[in-house]
Amino acid sequence: MQPAGSSGVSCITRNDAGRAVNAGEPNWPGTLRGEPAEIYSRWERDLRPRGFPLGARVLEGQLQTIF
Repeated sequence: MQPAGSSGVSCITRNDAGRAVNAGEPNWPGTLRGEPAEIYSRWERDLRPRGFPLGARVLEGQLQTIF
């Protein structure tokens, strides 16, 4: 069961298996592929300008986003 306000989607990253996301590296959004990359792009375009925060981490191959 997901915490309220969070979603889990398959995480398709480069060869780092989510390390850049979990380490909070500045380039972590560039490691995303597929649906996670689309979600990040929508957040950056539509929600970030309105002040909505985004947190992300990878757990067991799933990108967990918390809005």
